[in-house]
Amino acid sequence: MLDPRYLRDVPEGIAEYFDELETRILKDIARRISQNDYMMTSTAEYQMHKLEELGVSMSEIEQAISEVLNITDTKVKEIIHDSSYRSVQKDNDMAKAAGVEPPHPDLTQAILNGIRSTNAEIRNICNSMATAANMAFERALDQAYLSVSSGAFSFADAVKTAVNDLGKNGIRWIDYPTGAHRRADSAIRNALRTGVNQTAARCQEQNLDEMDCNLVETTSHMGARPEHAKWQGMLFWRKTPVNGLQNFYEATGYGTGAGLCGWNCRHNFFPNFDGELSFEHYDEEANAKQYELDQEQRYNERKIREWKRRQAVNKAGGVDNTREAKKVREWQKRQADFLKKYPDMKRNYARESISNRKVMLGSSAGGKANNAAGILIEKIDMKHVDNYIHKYENEIKDLPVEHSYVLQADGKVFHYTGDKKSVRFDEANLKDAIILHNHPILEDVETNSFENDDFWFLQNYGLVIDKLRATYGNLRYEVKVLKDISSIDYDSYMYGDIGTALMYGEIEGDIHELIFKQLDKEGYIKYVKSKAK
Repeated sequence: MLDPRYLRDVPEGIAEYFDELETRILKDIARRISQNDYMMTSTAEYQMHKLEELGVSMSEIEQAISEVLNITDTKVKEIIHDSSYRSVQKDNDMAKAAGVEPPHPDLTQAILNGIRSTNAEIRNICNSMATAANMAFERALDQAYLSVSSGAFSFADAVKTAVNDLGKNGIRWIDYPTGAHRRADSAIRNALRTGVNQTAARCQEQNLDEMDCNLVETTSHMGARPEHAKWQGMLFWRKTPVNGLQNFYEATGYGTGAGLCGWNCRHNFFPNFDGELSFEHYDEEANAKQYELDQEQRYNERKIREWKRRQAVNKAGGVDNTREAKKVREWQKRQADFLKKYPDMKRNYARESISNRKVMLGSSAGGKANNAAGILIEKIDMKHVDNYIHKYENEIKDLPVEHSYVLQADGKVFHYTGDKKSVRFDEANLKDAIILHNHPILEDVETNSFENDDFWFLQNYGLVIDKLRATYGNLRYEVKVLKDISSIDYDSYMYGDIGTALMYGEIEGDIHELIFKQLDKEGYIKYVKSKAK
């Protein structure tokens, strides 16, 4: 048996990668649109440049998807393997409790088939995503070019409109014969939840056959879709008819996409040996009410992610994002008010996030960093590391693109070169390393502390590295992670009390610096700002 709560949560980690991937691709497209320098050319020249740009874009989109798949393929394998054995073990525990000796079937082939089919479905989604992303880029380019060439809009206005529409529409593709559209994270959630449940169910069936178990009971949960609520938490026969009970396959639709363990279903089943229900059946009226509440929460989460994505895309395209930031706060407040009204429902910040997991630093998660392969500079004596930190930071403090020095625990120093917005160091040994990087100087900006991209890096690697440092002219910033921050939602600080107080003039300062100071106060990190001597 797989618990409905487990099936609810099991796809989240994987889905987040694809939600982040979509935002990364959209930000890169927005950046490319804003940096185009051929909008004023002839149609023929524009078409030539566009084809070249689309080719480069498609290559980078495919590379970004490949990077995510390299991570998720292994994770999907682990999830399906563990969940299948988890479900069978729970069934066997029930058998032992009833005095039945559980079998030990060979589940290898069923699990391998489940892994293959689920990963194949995810790859199909990614193929559709790549095509749809390039089509979105082409539409945005054509929209901007036609607006400028017609004389109706300036280049700046055309870019603004194209980027706004890009953020609003995102990357979508036709997923069903009905023409319904699905986003990547939603499609991945459905594919993984279905793959996990169906693979586990096949293993359970094999196990039940070997123990010659005829009766099964379906799991139940509040908020079930109405057509599933009719048979949840009930007893059925599988092989031999029993008076007063329905056929398991006919009543539940098990084995069909719309039935038990079908598309996006959170129900499962388990053996029953005494003919008595194990759980109380949920009241259908209460279940229907909970279903509506769950749907409203999911809707709020989608709108929060949508406006965060639109804000990120506008920012990457150099378009004002004040309205988008305001909308994020409005929907977060709506979500908070909704959950306050229904305190039994819990907030899931992960489903409101579009954070980035890339092994990189900077404000351009979707941009291409120029060099992910480091150059070995020298090997230093770590006893004198402070002197070397001072030396390296002086070298990069005024450079126009981001650079990083990774001072490994063994004394080896690697230099990485990025672009104006980010720097990558995918191959670095980060264990106990000290990482230095610069923030390029911005006109009329006096301070430039760590930002959300730096924080997302720290969420993944903060407890691995020794510390992270940033330079901005003569300013120096340092952060050391003291305890796990992986579950902290940075946006809840940015758009919560701190962001609101800053917006209304109740406090002053750089929003990111204020957040890092607050995290320091709460004991999560040690944050220090200083001036170079």
